Amino acid sequence: MTTKKPIRLVMIGAGGSTGKTTEAVNLACALAKRKKKKVRYIDGDAQGDGSQYFHYQDPPYVLGEALGGVEVVPDPAAKTKSGLRPPTLRELEVPIYRETAEDAKRLGGIAPREPDQAEWLQRLTLVPSGIGSTGATLGSAVTVMERDQLGSEKALKALNSIDSGRADDEIPDIEIFDLQGTVGPMTYLALRWAAAGENDESRGRSGAIAVVTPDDKSTGRHLKEARDIVFEVAEFLPIELIAIIPVRVKRKQSGRFYVDMLERLQNHDEYGPLVTSTVREAVYAGESFAAREPLLMWVPEEEITQDQDRVVDWLIDHKVIVP
Repeated sequence: MTTKKPIRLVMIGAGGSTGKTTEAVNLACALAKRKKKKVRYIDGDAQGDGSQYFHYQDPPYVLGEALGGVEVVPDPAAKTKSGLRPPTLRELEVPIYRETAEDAKRLGGIAPREPDQAEWLQRLTLVPSGIGSTGATLGSAVTVMERDQLGSEKALKALNSIDSGRADDEIPDIEIFDLQGTVGPMTYLALRWAAAGENDESRGRSGAIAVVTPDDKSTGRHLKEARDIVFEVAEFLPIELIAIIPVRVKRKQSGRFYVDMLERLQNHDEYGPLVTSTVREAVYAGESFAAREPLLMWVPEEEITQDQDRVVDWLIDHKVIVP
């Protein structure tokens, strides 16, 4: 019988190109390595950048097909003319770890180059996004959800069903739901999903994490918009903004403006207590993303990689993650 509830973290931001997906991917890896947590990454961005980061450019099935009810899975028991049915979330879920580079190239996922990488890569799984074989995307799934009065309820049920019947040791400790930059129906769906996650200070806290860059838009109106959406859902469900991660933080020599924006965020009466350790701007992040290689593998000793550990420390100190 399933009794375990994962911690559910929704990565939000009301503006694009903040580095949210890069942060979400590397935070997932840092949690899997540092704290030996099983982590499931749900790619809720129609572009599928997170899926590609984990080397799933062309996954067998995509999230849009499951949430949109697209019939793509051959099934003799399917009561459809086509003999096909929509994929379940469990059928979508794929491993990140592959034993060899040949397997990774053929199946997707990442093969370790060092023995210690195999250990933490095996604690990661992915629910991929992107364009499915039928052309279905998350965008088309949203259209289906909006046309059906119970569309969002069906999508939420599908998300919550992934661990149904699994033993506790098969269920991840943490789920990370990465969203696209623009606010839409998937934002509300993900927040409702997170509200059903673990929320006990002795075991960890689910909630929304905003990823921002220190500029006037990202830490200003865009952050307020994201916060307001969390507050809307919180009127009905137990959900809160639990952290704000400043990423792509420039060196002080880059200009006083960026220093002022970060200090304003850190000293803000409401936001300040939620601001985590910063993640500096580095060319390595862009390289890592382009090479489809997490920072822990690409540049394990660089400062930007160590920044991820400091974010994890902050989450532990604030009882979001419990060791």
